[in-house]
Amino acid sequence: MTDKFAFMVDCETLGTDPGCPVVGVAAVVFDPSSPFDPEAVADEDKFESYCSLESAMAAGLTPSPGSILFWMEQPDAARKRVFGAAGETRKDLKNMLSELAFFMSRRAPAYGISLADAPIWSHGKDFDPKVLQAAYDAVGQRVPWNFRHSMDTRTAFRLAGVEYKGKAHTPLEDCLAQCAAVCEAISRLGLGAGLAAGVFAALSIAIGMETAPYVAVAGAAAAILFLVHGSRRAPLAQGFGFAFFAVTGLA
Repeated sequence: MTDKFAFMVDCETLGTDPGCPVVGVAAVVFDPSSPFDPEAVADEDKFESYCSLESAMAAGLTPSPGSILFWMEQPDAARKRVFGAAGETRKDLKNMLSELAFFMSRRAPAYGISLADAPIWSHGKDFDPKVLQAAYDAVGQRVPWNFRHSMDTRTAFRLAGVEYKGKAHTPLEDCLAQCAAVCEAISRLGLGAGLAAGVFAALSIAIGMETAPYVAVAGAAAAILFLVHGSRRAPLAQGFGFAFFAVTGLA
């Protein structure tokens, strides 16, 4: 698994449990360790598709009563996005899921990554991946990703203190917003790790100068990470330097 490449996936459903109909799905390629600009994502690195509710139900997927009531109360534009406009012909579930698998199978190798090793992020590890797994099972297809590499945005947000509130947008817009929030969370976690390392390094020198060689090695490592990886390791290097000089200045 790599920390420089990942997919974000999001789906539109009529229910919250595996086995509910999936009527829309999106995926975006992103680098979790770098700043993310939704406007800069290339067209070939984002995917969105919808299918008919009839085809999802024909495959054995069952909507929950609560989800039907929910969509009946939504604006016309939102309902049309999910169910289609009057007279609109939509692809079936099997084709939609095949397109998602094809997109992922093409984009991962384009970045030199095996799809089997690609991390799959979603807003709730127990929702999108499991709902999509059930949909793939229903149409007799294999899910395109390795379940061992499923990543949960909620865990990252909680650890980093990032507040994220989803909005009633399309799956693609949700993916883009979640990518930006994950990158912010990982940046904060890197800064925190650097701050901790800098504090301990400064305290080590304060306790005894015999630790200076080890501190020098730690500082060099932080500098090398920044020089080699640039923006991906900038928060860690910045945190280390800030904490080190702050603590030594107070000592």
